[in-house]
Amino acid sequence: MFSIFKEQSAMAPAMALAAFLAGLLLGRRWRPRSASGGPAASGADLYVGHLAPDVGEAELRRVFSAYGTVKDVRLVVQRLHGRAKRFAFISMGDRQEAQKAIRGLNRTAIGGREVAVSEARARRRSDG
Repeated sequence: MFSIFKEQSAMAPAMALAAFLAGLLLGRRWRPRSASGGPAASGADLYVGHLAPDVGEAELRRVFSAYGTVKDVRLVVQRLHGRAKRFAFISMGDRQEAQKAIRGLNRTAIGGREVAVSEARARRRSDG
């Protein structure tokens, strides 16, 4: 009976890897969430794309804080390599601050590269 448990514990890393790879194949991606961990609040969450590779959370927080309260900054990271995917989600204090940031920062340079700033959209679910 002890050998059954020993075999199951040896299988745990392989099963975890299989679950991870299945998630990649099924297209499960990170979705923007509010600072509280719940679903993203509509209107106050921003998508920032085309980031330079060396732009970090601190720099994004500094740049966006000129337009209002920055509640949360999340750089999206590749699961496999741990490198930034060159886009981020930023939660602003309210919808007006988010709109000011969009108007002020869209198509401007952050870290030497022109970025795209827009309102974050809810992730579309696929049926298949």
